[in-house]
Amino acid sequence: MRFTAHSSSAEAEFHGIPRAWIFLAVGLPIALILSWGPIGFMGRFLSALVHELGHTVAAWFLGCPAYPAIKLSGHAAAFHQDQVFFLCLLAFAGIGAAAWRFRTNRLVLSVLSPMLLLYPALAFTDAKEVFHLLAGHLAELVFATIFFWRALTGGFVQKEGERPFYSAWAWLLMGRCMILFGSLVFTEAGRQAYARGGSFGMVNDLLRVAAHLDLKLATVAIPMLLLSLLPLPLAFLLARRGRAGEPIQSRSPSPAWPPKQIHLP
Repeated sequence: MRFTAHSSSAEAEFHGIPRAWIFLAVGLPIALILSWGPIGFMGRFLSALVHELGHTVAAWFLGCPAYPAIKLSGHAAAFHQDQVFFLCLLAFAGIGAAAWRFRTNRLVLSVLSPMLLLYPALAFTDAKEVFHLLAGHLAELVFATIFFWRALTGGFVQKEGERPFYSAWAWLLMGRCMILFGSLVFTEAGRQAYARGGSFGMVNDLLRVAAHLDLKLATVAIPMLLLSLLPLPLAFLLARRGRAGEPIQSRSPSPAWPPKQIHLP
């Protein structure tokens, strides 16, 4: 076993293969194990955890108090109350404060500035219901991107052993989205199963979006399928961007070795 050291912005290799690729590859079979078989409920639970978190955060962001409900069997939902105007003001003020705080960071400012302009149109129109319904799947894709990035770079990871499991969770989230949206776009059986499979007897998210926008389910699923292809490429782009600039320190640097000798009088 031999690891070849490179510069601080590049990772060591194992027999010529970058370790990042190894962590990425190891995560795929773990994701498959978590998706099927006796412990398949774990994959459904991990996916539902992120999905309902997305619904809940989106609801609070739009001024609607919300809470998630998740069962180990895979049933999950997020219930939100009527909009509270004061919560919307807090969210809007938070965006403005963040934009001022990071005004010298072009990347952050390019995200927050449009949010300031779009927030009233999103929060105080019917668009908020569509955004809330889509937020679950969007959260899965955002977290998949973050977890792929962590697996590739080791950013904000305490131990190397965590990286294959971040990779597995990312594959799980992205894979489930791709399979779901693909079945809704290309197969009638998939659309019928989706119509029957609402948690707690409720109507599934994309069906409600389709009804709200007066569109076919397959039409709504097409852009979601395209979005589900992005997490891994985006994670690679973010990883390359990190290597081009200052490396992100995920843990405190190791002390120098050997330690300096201390001479006592």
